[in-house]
Amino acid sequence: MIRFILSLALTSVLVSGPLTAAVPSQALTFGTNVSIENATATMEGKIRNAEELIKRVIATEEFRNRVIGFTYNGVKKFVDNGGFTNEQIYQKMMDGAETLNKISDNQMDLQIEMYYASNSTVGYTYPNVSKIYANTKFYNNYSPATITGNMTHEWLHKLGFGHASYYSVSRDSSVPYAVGFIMRDIAATIRVDDPSPDFFSAVSNLSLTNTSSSVTLKWSAATSSNGIESYKIYRKLSGSTTSYLQGTTTSLTYTQTRPSSSATYYVKVTDKSGKTLNSTTVEFIPLTAPTSVTATKTTTTATIKWAAAKSSAGIKEYKVYRRLYGYSSYTLQGTTNSLSFSQTRPSSTAYYYVKAVDVSGATKNSSTVTLTR
Repeated sequence: MIRFILSLALTSVLVSGPLTAAVPSQALTFGTNVSIENATATMEGKIRNAEELIKRVIATEEFRNRVIGFTYNGVKKFVDNGGFTNEQIYQKMMDGAETLNKISDNQMDLQIEMYYASNSTVGYTYPNVSKIYANTKFYNNYSPATITGNMTHEWLHKLGFGHASYYSVSRDSSVPYAVGFIMRDIAATIRVDDPSPDFFSAVSNLSLTNTSSSVTLKWSAATSSNGIESYKIYRKLSGSTTSYLQGTTTSLTYTQTRPSSSATYYVKVTDKSGKTLNSTTVEFIPLTAPTSVTATKTTTTATIKWAAAKSSAGIKEYKVYRRLYGYSSYTLQGTTNSLSFSQTRPSSTAYYYVKAVDVSGATKNSSTVTLTR
């Protein structure tokens, strides 16, 4: 059984990355699920304050940017990073899938048991045990901000990150230590009794699929500190300059009859305070025919090439048809997923066309091209 020594040093983190981008919705909705054993009411209050601070810090751009921009010896990485990039480490925290339960629930799941020992470190844990053990001796003198650093440190062990057992300068740049320091430093700038900051984010990951008769939009939920009221779906048809309301929903999906022409969609979210934000747009494209069809030959081979068809449903395949000189009907020569097709050169002049088939089952034929004998 491996025993991790989890002393949280009080040195400063000296490196942080530049501002990069706004925090994802996962950071704004990040939660905590912390149970506490063997703690006095005063101690439990300190830990609950730290728990609130953890959620506040994770919702900041500064935390995201300092984790993603962390460097060691001039390279953007953590020591003992488990083979993960900084971006992947940040995402693992957002997912919150501890190694013993492997459930991505977007929260810190942590069981803390307090103990007292005058000659011990801040705490310890075991790889196959869900609990972490925190030393009352240290927590008694820690501020809630410093406790956030230790809780984060030990939670990162539960996400699978380790560090050297004995102190070294490089150990402070391991994932548990470095991220714990970042958490502590930012938490120290936030008052626990400050009101929670307002936040509001638009719909993300908007996507469109279609069948031969319908169009379906799907998206990831918007977030708001005031709560989400509804989603409104707007559509602008090809040739129009105006987007019109198609429907209102509280779900994360919307289906309607497939339009007869190409169309652009977006989703407007309204929160319970009346504020609105628009998503990015997504386009419905009915199947188009392959274009720029050419036929070339060698002494033995005929090759047909074409430019790709388009469809928001996705292209399933292309079928190549041929009619020989003197015959009245076309026959299928082959099916392919590429943009070219080769066969033995026919013995007479031949006429070819390419049929595109999309995932919804729709088909479109290209113009014909002639291969002379």
